[in-house]
Amino acid sequence: MWKRAARFRFVLLCAVGFLLGVFLCGPMKEDEGLLNAKDLLKMQFYRPDISGYLYYIAKLRLGLVFFMALGAATCLARFLACTFAIWFGIGYGVFLKAAMLRYGLKGVILLQAAMFPQMGFYLPAFFILFEGCLEMNDIIMRRKSYTSRYLLVKMGTLLFLLLSGILLEVLLGPCVLRMILKIL
Repeated sequence: MWKRAARFRFVLLCAVGFLLGVFLCGPMKEDEGLLNAKDLLKMQFYRPDISGYLYYIAKLRLGLVFFMALGAATCLARFLACTFAIWFGIGYGVFLKAAMLRYGLKGVILLQAAMFPQMGFYLPAFFILFEGCLEMNDIIMRRKSYTSRYLLVKMGTLLFLLLSGILLEVLLGPCVLRMILKIL
């Protein structure tokens, strides 16, 4: 029952963040801002340096997990988890609205295709991270007991999903994006 409530809470907070992101993203000028034509043309022919890109993405994603893990060990765990879910929804809402305003349905397809490979791994990982923060908050604040084996399995699953998502984002993401940009 607790896990179902955590799933519902995560989806609800992401939806609230998504709506905030959609309303925060205002009108854009044609040649400026997010997803402008000049930048998309550059992306169509850009070949990223894999090692530098891997380091950059790993630093971002694993840094977030490290920050959340540190926060989960404090009394702010519930606040951090909720803020994380809302932030995730805001980011998605802003990008989706920017893509929709600039390119219409083509922009939505572009955004979904660019995020497709890695989001299959990131979404479950982010949910495990959210759920883990809430569980750690219960353990700390209510002095509940837990088994270290359970915690290790959960952390192992989280790291596997994150590392798989990072590898897909670095190795497959640019290829998929270039392919979609050539079609659109």
